[in-house]
Amino acid sequence: MADEINSEVNKRIGNTDNKIFSSDEDKIINKVEQNGIPIEEIHSGIREIKDKEQRQISTIEEYFEAMKKYAQDKIAVATLSNSERIALNDMIHQRLIQKEILFDDTPFHVNNGDLNNPLEHDINLSVGDRIICLKNDKHLGVRNGTKGFITDINDKHITFRTDSNKLITFNAEQYNTFDFGYAMTVNKLQGATVQKIICNADSKSHMDRNKFYVTVSRAKSDSH
Repeated sequence: MADEINSEVNKRIGNTDNKIFSSDEDKIINKVEQNGIPIEEIHSGIREIKDKEQRQISTIEEYFEAMKKYAQDKIAVATLSNSERIALNDMIHQRLIQKEILFDDTPFHVNNGDLNNPLEHDINLSVGDRIICLKNDKHLGVRNGTKGFITDINDKHITFRTDSNKLITFNAEQYNTFDFGYAMTVNKLQGATVQKIICNADSKSHMDRNKFYVTVSRAKSDSH
């Protein structure tokens, strides 16, 4: 779908090089803004939901619909704020529990590893949950952005298998800069390529719209 969006946007703004996501993407996005192209008119798969709560619910529904087609490591939920990231991750986890895909929550205290904007919160993890590391740790062999699925939880020790098939065990009291890996901020998605991206953004914000057009380019085959 990303290619279809690129093509449609290029056609609407008269861009002839057919590269909306290029080094001068800001100039092209400005043209999109000046032409006032509503997000929902770019492609039928894009919907504008003004109510925040309903938008979050719709995002979760889209995620679980995508699970019928793609493996979870091929799906990403993109959002702009950490508060919505936390909310969406918790909603996905709770839905996985409700559907009996996951069992037996264990509480952990985590932080985002950002010294400038520190954020700590509590999460409940289960074997099978997807997590993302948020800080480099040479001793553990993880980097900021390492993702994988939990294979075992033993008291405060978590073992997970990375997307590169590496098995890692860590003490969550000593290394707590990790979180759920279902929903991520747009910045954290930089460099990632997945099959399905579900965007959760406020279309009224100029910054949100700019990042939206960049985000959909991360998906190989589908964005919503």
